[in-house]
Amino acid sequence: MRRVGLAAGVAAVLVGSTVLASAQLVPQIPDDWSAIDDAILHGTITPPGAEIQEKSKELEAYDELVYGYPSLTESQITSTYFKDGAFRPVANPKRVYYPRSDVKIVRDAEWGVPHIYGLTDAAAAFGAGYAAAEDRLPIIMALDALGRAEAFELLGDNASWLADAEIVRLYGYTDQEFQAMIDRLPIVFGHHDLLPANILDDGQRLWLIDWENGYRNDPLVDLATALDNFAPSPELEEVLLLAWLGHEPDDLLRNRLALVRALTRLYYAGVLFSASALAPRARPDPSLSAPTAAEFERAIRDGRLLAETPETSHVLGKMFLASFLSGAVPPGLPPMYMR
Repeated sequence: MRRVGLAAGVAAVLVGSTVLASAQLVPQIPDDWSAIDDAILHGTITPPGAEIQEKSKELEAYDELVYGYPSLTESQITSTYFKDGAFRPVANPKRVYYPRSDVKIVRDAEWGVPHIYGLTDAAAAFGAGYAAAEDRLPIIMALDALGRAEAFELLGDNASWLADAEIVRLYGYTDQEFQAMIDRLPIVFGHHDLLPANILDDGQRLWLIDWENGYRNDPLVDLATALDNFAPSPELEEVLLLAWLGHEPDDLLRNRLALVRALTRLYYAGVLFSASALAPRARPDPSLSAPTAAEFERAIRDGRLLAETPETSHVLGKMFLASFLSGAVPPGLPPMYMR
């Protein structure tokens, strides 16, 4: 039987195809699966909120990058601060497990990255989805529920109920209508996390890093994120939009972009809320009230809110949700005065 392999990480976009031309580059899946304990397999899903190595290692690398940036070299990008996504055998495996009989996942000791091997393309794709659920199941469920106006069923609070109501009011589409719109989209490979921390300048060229969220999508998604993060005024928005498109945008594109910007703000609201949801809280917060950009900046400068804390993520989540509902420009991630 033909064997194919898939290494998740920087090259995760290759999930749906035969990713290696020569099978000798990856370990072979054994033919004898009889020793695999099904009970053990079902115990490999990491419970939501549990600490896993990959998350902590990536955060540490990001923190150190701030200090290494002035003298950053090309070789350090994959050796010190970011994962090497090349296809090769895992030299230092820490955990080897089998979600099902035709899928093998190996997590390396340094980063905890899932290297996925399948007997077929479909098996490799299943393994990629399984590993994504291990590492990101809470946010996958939250975003899926938000997009289907089912957040209240998952979260059960006033904020999610209002978000559901707004999705239905604005869109009100059936699953078939959603799919028909998806099928009509111009599809490109997008980054989907165009934050300042993911763009490096070595003095000669720009590096766009951290492609773990990369997949095929509407090209306006990256543009919408870039506008909110790098164009803090209407004048700069027009400059960036003209540079991206090469000519003046027509009304149809502007209308599409307005919808995509609203959805990207909803996405980041979910990301920020998920970051704060696991932190202990003295009492529930039923309020959707969000500070203005000026009020938030004063709270940061006065020390009432601290950068990179669950409380600040929660407040930013409210601001991005308010931006989704009202159309007001969000503060950026991170806000300009916190960079």
